[in-house]
Amino acid sequence: MLIVMESEKKKKVLFLLGSLVVAAMFLSSYGAFGNNNTAGATTTVIQKPAVVAKTYYVSNNYVNATIYGYSNVSVAFSSNTSNSSIAAMLSALSANGSISNYIGSGYSYKLYLANMTAQGIVQAIKARNLTAAVTATALVRAPSVVRLYFNGYPINSTLTHTNFSIVSSNIIPIGTKIPLHITALVFANGTVYGNNLTCTYEGVECQ
Repeated sequence: MLIVMESEKKKKVLFLLGSLVVAAMFLSSYGAFGNNNTAGATTTVIQKPAVVAKTYYVSNNYVNATIYGYSNVSVAFSSNTSNSSIAAMLSALSANGSISNYIGSGYSYKLYLANMTAQGIVQAIKARNLTAAVTATALVRAPSVVRLYFNGYPINSTLTHTNFSIVSSNIIPIGTKIPLHITALVFANGTVYGNNLTCTYEGVECQ
């Protein structure tokens, strides 16, 4: 009986050892298989979207701007005007507060306006039967939103600046609307590209 029991124990021990060997072989082969898969793995690279360049258009049109003031008024009297007539006029304008000051000599003067407009200076010269050329810088303001055209296609554009000045001998009343020719580089949404904007009036470039 004792011999039979010893034989059974030996069989169980041998079975257990065999199971461990099989398990070890299985794990070894699984690890090798896993390594082969790793060697064949691929890497995915995410591509960044390409940057799309914005397109701007050379657009232009005439827009109505309003004269809101004048500065730098200069008067050049004709050479046959007497010095006494010129002095009398300038003294009278200074005395009644029409101009705050004036500088110059002979037939050319620069006037600093006070209570008189540039157009008023022109009228004062005519009232005294004097002959003179009056030149001034007209201060004009354009609308902030204007319609410009690119190859006949309209673009509602927002101007980067709306105040301009124009040196002119054509002295017209404050509040008068004049046609400015605006040229600008604009995007499709109407935004002006940087400060790329120019204007002209009767062929003279605005300042």
